[in-house]
Parts: sequence; structure tokens; C-alpha cells
Amino acid sequence: MHLLLVEDDDKKANDICRFIDEEYSELINITRKRSWQSGLIEIFDSGEKYKMILLDMSMPRYDPDVGDVNEEFETFAGREFLEEMDRCGIFIPVCIITAFDYFGENENMINYEQLDQNLLKKFSSFYVGMVYFRSSTTNWRQKLKGFLQMEDLK
Repeated sequence: MHLLLVEDDDKKANDICRFIDEEYSELINITRKRSWQSGLIEIFDSGEKYKMILLDMSMPRYDPDVGDVNEEFETFAGREFLEEMDRCGIFIPVCIITAFDYFGENENMINYEQLDQNLLKKFSSFYVGMVYFRSSTTNWRQKLKGFLQMEDLK
């Protein structure tokens, strides 16, 4: 079984990979990409092999090795990623894993629960839900495990 993890934070990515390895050992292989662009390229090039995508909500638009464009950090990169998948007819199940409880600024600010509900409504054919990640707690593990079991990964 193959999962795609699109996550720019090394600590968070390592925690997620370690948890999946502990729970599912040799059943799941994880490919990691670090930006909106590299994640999209991966699913366009070989998306059919992935059973599920674990996606960060806020991340850089480009990988750091692209040059000075890596400064383009996108608060709603995950939502834009889902929009591109929908536009291209790619319906691999997606679970967003985020460490933020609020997104945007001022009148554009939205909380975690509101964003999750908006995404469930707009991308109901492939968006499965959101996990609120905190490395200091284990709550995120149980919620992620629930989404993984929904997709029959075990």
C-alpha cells in the first residue's frame, strides 16, 4: 500500500511516518514531498499508485531547492491542492494534517472546524477529513488511525 505525505515540517513528517510505521509496519510505504508543487507533480506523474494522500494545509508553494521562490508560503495550500485535484479529476482520498487551529487573517480568518466543514462540503468525493496535529499529545494518532482504517489500509 502506498501513501503520499505532503509536509514541509521535518519533525511533524517524522512523527507521522513513525506512527504509521508502528501501526502498519510493512503494510504501508510512504513517499514524502515537501511543497504544494512537488506534491501535485507527484500525483500527476504517479498518483494511481497512492491509496491516500496525507496533506499539510499550510506549506511552501515550492521546494527549498528551487531557489528564492521558496519564500512563497501559502496558508491555504492544502485547499488549493484539493482544488487542483478536483479540476483534474483526481479523486484519491485526502486527509489534511495541520498544526494550526486558525487560518488566514482579519476578515478572512477561519477556524479549524469551519475549514474542515467547508472542505467536506466542497470536495466530498475524495476529502475524508482533518487531523489536528500536536506532537505533545496522542489525540492526532487516534484520529489519523480512524481515517486510515476508513480507507482499509490495515
